[in-house]
Amino acid sequence: MASQPSDPFHEFFGSSAGAGKPTRVLGMTVATIDAGARERYGLAHDLRVVVVTEVEEKSAAAGRGILVGQVIVEADRRVVSRPEQVVGLVEDRKRQGQSSILLLVNRKGSSVFVVLPVSGG
Repeated sequence: MASQPSDPFHEFFGSSAGAGKPTRVLGMTVATIDAGARERYGLAHDLRVVVVTEVEEKSAAAGRGILVGQVIVEADRRVVSRPEQVVGLVEDRKRQGQSSILLLVNRKGSSVFVVLPVSGG
């Protein structure tokens, strides 16, 4: 029997996490977490988050310390709750001729700002 490719999200959160559709952006894969996962990890029930489920090894995101399991709270100083919002804000920055986007990332309870380029990985 052939082995299945590794799935970092399910390795980190377990198969019952219930992630929304994973989306690739800025050298990472991001997804939402459902109510079951929020309860499992002690997150507020009304909290809507975008969680990092994978980071490309040599991407700018990896270089700036973004890790699987960290939560993106804001992109371009706007609160985000769905991966599509992050993608849309990145596309907006590109259309405006901007070279980077500011993310507010929660790292185990501490929030930090991270600047990532909007072109490339």
